[in-house]
Amino acid sequence: MSAFAGQILGASGLWTTSYEEIAEFIDANELGLALEYIADSLCEDEQPVSVDERLDMCALATRMQMDGRVARALAFCPSPAK
Repeated sequence: MSAFAGQILGASGLWTTSYEEIAEFIDANELGLALEYIADSLCEDEQPVSVDERLDMCALATRMQMDGRVARALAFCPSPAK
């Protein structure tokens, strides 16, 4: 697995419900789809996402030259309780 794919799986460490689906996307080299799936799932499950986690995921999306879908999905995630 590439280091880049490892970064995407690292982002999925926020939750584990769809780990197998994400791993399949990564194995098929569908890294953008994996990142979008993570962001969409976090949004749908209303999972808290820290500022650093948001920045990391958005930086990956930018690096992959993706549109703003990841950032839009993450905008609906609450911040962690303090």
